[in-house]
Amino acid sequence: MPKNLRRALAALLLLPLLTAGAADFDLLPPPAYADLSPYQMTVPLLPPLENLSLNDPFGWRCHPITGALDFHTGADLAAAQGTPIRAVLSGTVREAGFDPSYGNYLRIDHHNGFSTLYAHCSRLLVKEGDAVRKGQRVAKAGSTGDATGPHLHLEVWMNGVCLDPAVALKLPDA
Repeated sequence: MPKNLRRALAALLLLPLLTAGAADFDLLPPPAYADLSPYQMTVPLLPPLENLSLNDPFGWRCHPITGALDFHTGADLAAAQGTPIRAVLSGTVREAGFDPSYGNYLRIDHHNGFSTLYAHCSRLLVKEGDAVRKGQRVAKAGSTGDATGPHLHLEVWMNGVCLDPAVALKLPDA
């Protein structure tokens, strides 16, 4: 089948999804790097922000900038510019830097395959290799990278698979 015909058919098949409400995305299976299954944390996470308000949940969505169908690998939590971001658990900073999509970001390895990622930060307060304690301020909220305004994009990863951060944080409707 020619490439153009495949694209046209894919666009026709996705059109109802792109014009549908968020509830309709529940019918789509997750990509291989994500898991929508419920899970239980054995150690409670400290909320990364003083006040938790979910702006954009984990899962399928229409990307707020491109408008394309997109799997959101984290949860966007409302935060004013410069709001302190805390480590949810103790660990070691495995990555800290800039990515065109994430903006200023850091990834903390909490051992045994568990890690968290904090993105769109206005400022990073730790560097790669630093040991951090649960509750330590590690960054400040911002809108760097592909962001429509200041917030914290939080990701939760277990053995290379992203999980819904709202479940780990025990947010309502998670």
